[in-house]
Amino acid sequence: MQEENTGLKKEPDKPVERPDFTEVREDLGDGAADAFAKQQETIDKQNQLIDEMRQSMAQIGQNTQQSSEQMFYSTLKTLVPEWETLNKDPKFSAWLGETEIYSGKTRQQLLNEAASILDVNRTASFFIEWNKLTTKKKSGIEKQVTPRTNQSSTQQEVKKIWTPVEIKSFYTDVARGKYRNNQEQMKAIELEIFESSRAQAAA
Repeated sequence: MQEENTGLKKEPDKPVERPDFTEVREDLGDGAADAFAKQQETIDKQNQLIDEMRQSMAQIGQNTQQSSEQMFYSTLKTLVPEWETLNKDPKFSAWLGETEIYSGKTRQQLLNEAASILDVNRTASFFIEWNKLTTKKKSGIEKQVTPRTNQSSTQQEVKKIWTPVEIKSFYTDVARGKYRNNQEQMKAIELEIFESSRAQAAA
């Protein structure tokens, strides 16, 4: 519609040929010539009105197109805030260049078709799908490089591995009152024994 309206707007105005009523006046008299002249004046006014309506419709069409495009990009920004950045990403462009199996067209062609008819949801779906793909790839890489807490690291954190004999000896000393005046040392040793037992159970 915009192209048609633009075409109409660009068409050059054809010069209006004013009829010569001299012969009419000579052949049919002044009354007939005046009647023809008045009729021609009415036709000229109608043509002028038609031209004005054409220009008005062309302007309306242009404004409507601009308004629709503004709404399209505004909604796209809401759905995919980073779409402009993605649109400049070479990796995204390469992905768009791949051919879809079922349509036989590239994703770029399909994206262009959606954008040309201002189908904002279908347009946004390409960017959303790309974000999902890249997020999955990043998650996979992070899992591969994230260090795992293994048994050896747990054991390295333990200061001392307590044997059953040592543990029995410690609690015998506790019962005899060896740590009566040094409760902090006793609690520290108990914590070591607990960590040592947990590390051995994990091993």
